[in-house]
Amino acid sequence: MEKQMKHKNTVTLVGEIVSKPKYLELNEDTKVLEFRLFTDAPMAKCYHTIKAWNALASKFQELEEGETIQVKGAIRSRKYENKQGVDVRVTEINAEDLDFVL
Repeated sequence: MEKQMKHKNTVTLVGEIVSKPKYLELNEDTKVLEFRLFTDAPMAKCYHTIKAWNALASKFQELEEGETIQVKGAIRSRKYENKQGVDVRVTEINAEDLDFVL
């Protein structure tokens, strides 16, 4: 019998924070930390938008630009209409775990 492969939306990135992280308390129960991460692999220099929520956002709200971190999470794509009425597609990493890299 052939085994079925389970597909899972997970990604692990190690990179440098290249924008000042923004920590927002949206309401009493919802917090978000957002920053840009630069990764450099052969033939693939990329910038990623990272979002951490609630307890993880609170724990890492003191992150600073220039720090190197590891991000584990899921890729999330969404679409919205901007103020000019143009549809914008966004791909982000929804962080499930963050860790410092020495």
